[in-house]
Amino acid sequence: MKRMNIVIHCAAGLGNLGDEALLMSFLQRFGQMGNITVLCINADKARKYAMYDNCLNDTDGRCRKIVRECDVFVLGGGALFQDETSIYNIYRWGRFLNDARKHHKKTMVYANSIGPLNYRWSRQYVRKILKEVDAITLRDQKSVEELKNMGIHHAVLSADGVFGLSMHPLERFAVQEEPYVCIALRHWFDCIPFIPVAVCHKWHIQTKKNAGKYRQFIDVMIKVVDSLNRDFGYRVLFLPFLEERDGKVADDIMAGVQNREKNKIIGEENFGIWQYFSIIRHARLVLGMRLHSVIFAVMCAVPFIALNYSKKVEDLLAYLGFEEQGTAVEALSYDKIMDLIRDLEKNRNSFILQEIQIKEKMQEKELLNKDLFEKLQA
Repeated sequence: MKRMNIVIHCAAGLGNLGDEALLMSFLQRFGQMGNITVLCINADKARKYAMYDNCLNDTDGRCRKIVRECDVFVLGGGALFQDETSIYNIYRWGRFLNDARKHHKKTMVYANSIGPLNYRWSRQYVRKILKEVDAITLRDQKSVEELKNMGIHHAVLSADGVFGLSMHPLERFAVQEEPYVCIALRHWFDCIPFIPVAVCHKWHIQTKKNAGKYRQFIDVMIKVVDSLNRDFGYRVLFLPFLEERDGKVADDIMAGVQNREKNKIIGEENFGIWQYFSIIRHARLVLGMRLHSVIFAVMCAVPFIALNYSKKVEDLLAYLGFEEQGTAVEALSYDKIMDLIRDLEKNRNSFILQEIQIKEKMQEKELLNKDLFEKLQA
C-alpha cells in the first residue's frame, strides 16, 4: 500500500484533553499508513500530548503549501462547524478544507458533529464547503440529519474518535482512603458569538446577564459538592479538561465549599490523557460538563451525569441512549442533580452494564471512520 502524505487539521494544541485525545487516536490508527502532518492551534502543546513531532501551527505561512502538496486532507474531529461560541469558527475550520478541495485533493471530515448553526450565512457556508467533500463521518445522528436538511446526503454515522483510542496501560492515580467523585466542568457564560473567543477570554468580556448565570451556576455546584462531602462521604476531584480556564471554574466553587480540605483540583503535574483515564476509572461517579469527560466515563464504565451546556452534548446523549442522564446548565437545579446521583447509587450495577454495552457498540461504529479513510486511497 502506498504511503500517503496526509494532513490533518484539528483543534489539538489548545490544551483541551478531548481534542488532544482525538488527535492521539488518529495518529495511533493511521501513523503507519503515511507521512502525517498535523496543523493545529499550538504545535508545542500538540507535540507534548500526542507525543508526535510533525506538528505545525495552523497560522504558519507554510500550511497552504503543505495542503497543496498532500494526498489526503482530513479535518477533525470534534465540534468544529458551529457558530454557538463564535461566528468565526466555521471560516477558521473551513479555510484549509476549501483549499484542499480547490486543488483536487482527497478530503475527509472525520468524526465531527455539526452545529448549532444559528445564522443563515453559517448554514450556507457549511453547505457550500461540505457538499463536495469526498467522505464525511459524523459522531451523532442529529448531525447526520442536520446535513441532510442542508442537502448533503453522503455523510455516514460513526462515533467520536476517542472510542477508537487504544488504551494505554493505566495505573491508579493514587490510593484514595475514601471514595471520590470526579467533576469536570468548563468555562461557560463568557462567549459572545460576534466577538472572537480569544478576545472574550483575554479581556474577560462578559454580559451582565451571563455574569448572573455564572454566579447561579457556581452557587448550585457549591451546594452539590457540600452534599457529596456531607451526605455521601465522597471526596471531590475536579478535573480541568482545559488548562487554566476550567481550573478557574473549580477555584470559584472551591472558594465557597464548607470543607475545602476534603476536595482537590487536579493540577498540572497530573494533567494528561492517561492520567485522567486512570483517575476516572476508579471514581464512583463522573459529573461532567465537558463532552469528553462523558466519553471517558463510558470508556471506563463509570456512572456519569452530564451537565448539558451545548447541542453537541445533548446530541451525544441521544446517540448513546442516555438522554435521562443529562440536565441543562441553563436551568441547573441542585435538586435535579441530587436526584440523578441518588438514582445512580441505587441502580449502579445495571447502569455500568449498560455502559459496557454502549461502549462496545460505539467502538464498532467508530471503525467506520477507519473504513472510509482507507477508501480514500483507492
